[in-house]
Amino acid sequence: MEKVRLLKKLITAIMEGDYDEVYRLVDLVKVDLNRSYEYEGSPLHVAVKEGDKELVKYFIEKGADPNVKGAFGETPLHIAVDRGYPDIVQILLESGADPNAQSNEGNTPLHLAVITSSADIAYELLKKGADPKIQNKFGKTPLDMAMELNDEKMIKILT
Repeated sequence: MEKVRLLKKLITAIMEGDYDEVYRLVDLVKVDLNRSYEYEGSPLHVAVKEGDKELVKYFIEKGADPNVKGAFGETPLHIAVDRGYPDIVQILLESGADPNAQSNEGNTPLHLAVITSSADIAYELLKKGADPKIQNKFGKTPLDMAMELNDEKMIKILT
């Protein structure tokens, strides 16, 4: 129970931008960075949601798994792509994030790049090995989705 309380404190500190408390909880108390708190996800998920590059780097340096999954099977990379944070996408990819990780719905970060019309992010994902042929649970590949959205730029990137 104490671990959950401390994890909640860490999540709150991240959301409030209280770096002193974040560092105290991670460095002194050794809160588990790969444990998820309810629907918020892990501390790395929350730092990505907040768009906080410095905390993303810090958590990875402290051992956070860039492929840890949240309640819906989403990785921090899924969130960074969905929120349109190219710098964080790059940090996560350079730290070993799997560009082909699938959420519970089967979507990869590349599917999300198509949905959000993030051509530059899609290009980076492809450079790092994202497979444009992976189907989600609805049988759709990123290319299928780009065609449905009539996104010519994305179609060109994916073909």
